[in-house]
Amino acid sequence: MFVNLENDISIKKKEIIGIFNMDTATVSPVTKDFLKTAEKEMKIIYAGKRMPESFVVADDGISESVYISSFLADTLVNRTEK
Repeated sequence: MFVNLENDISIKKKEIIGIFNMDTATVSPVTKDFLKTAEKEMKIIYAGKRMPESFVVADDGISESVYISSFLADTLVNRTEK
């Protein structure tokens, strides 16, 4: 099963490690460092062009990616439960 993150970007449900709220998760310095490192390593994929509301960490078995979405984390979690 695939989960649509935004626009035409979908990932396999089984590849999702976590879905995080951008506002609450980025309070932690550890999360900020994680996102900075992902950006430096070019692992961030922007799913939308609007204000980011959430990010999804995914691993396809070869590499880890971080998807930035303007959808709320709750919306994406609901999509994984269908």
